[in-house]
Amino acid sequence: MNRVFLAAWLSDKEEQNLLAALGANSCTACLAETENLGEPKALWAHTSQDILKKIAQVKQKFDPTKELWDFIKECQNEHLSGVDQPFWADLPYTDICKVICNDTLHGLHKAFKDHTVQWNINCVTEIDTIVYEVSQRHLVSDIFLVEFPRLVNGQDGKQKIYSVSFFPF
Repeated sequence: MNRVFLAAWLSDKEEQNLLAALGANSCTACLAETENLGEPKALWAHTSQDILKKIAQVKQKFDPTKELWDFIKECQNEHLSGVDQPFWADLPYTDICKVICNDTLHGLHKAFKDHTVQWNINCVTEIDTIVYEVSQRHLVSDIFLVEFPRLVNGQDGKQKIYSVSFFPF
């Protein structure tokens, strides 16, 4: 009689990527990288076999026992973590990418911080540029400066936003 042991384990994004032998900015569910997150086209799903094939290709170029640094650099180029023998490689009927639960909290935080906040910063920068250009050409009244602490990344610096209440044209 064969016994199957089932265990649950919660981990954050970095631990999930290390477990799956993927690089820090890789998604364990699909082939998305940081530069193409949010694209409307669907991406292929990650599978254990694809990860093992990538590791085998890197191992053909560089031997991890002799050329460790070159092996790690090539793994980073291939969006791998540098693990040359994942523990799950010999587990039958197991796809590590399907076993790992997505880290929803991390995903929401990254989506908000990386996309929404950056979009707002870009909008405010564009408004600031327009206000500056208009103020150079026209007499602008009631422009005041608002300073607020930057809470997004924990810095103590001040971020300035120009608020325009009236433009006489």
